[in-house]
Amino acid sequence: MTDGVTLAERLLQVRAGIADAARDAARDASTITTIVVTKFHPASMVRELHGLGVRDFGESRHQEAQPKVAELADLEASWHFVGQLQSKKARQVASYIDVLHSMDRDSLADALVGNSLEVFLQVNLTDDPGRGGIEPGAVQQLAE
Repeated sequence: MTDGVTLAERLLQVRAGIADAARDAARDASTITTIVVTKFHPASMVRELHGLGVRDFGESRHQEAQPKVAELADLEASWHFVGQLQSKKARQVASYIDVLHSMDRDSLADALVGNSLEVFLQVNLTDDPGRGGIEPGAVQQLAE
């Protein structure tokens, strides 16, 4: 890594920080899932992280994620799509991810009908129309 710290050392630092935060919150750190976002990083780094025990990886760019996931198909890993997903790319993305972190509109839900994956609903709790997410009153409808 560029600052002289190895990937393994940096991962240990992150895990220690999570353990400290969990302890401060009276939580068991083993119940927390760490998702390592590997956007702009090569498949070789994902493979190294997997060797260090990481099993959950996040991507936010379909063009980069699809070939990376295919190259790493031999790994036992869970792939997360984080960030905004265009409805027109939803079916393709759903073919290789396990978890979608930004379900935020009916058109996206419609595009994913028939796919079995976990989703997180993105709710906009502000009055800012520039922010993504559905209004709190629409959660039940989108969830169904």
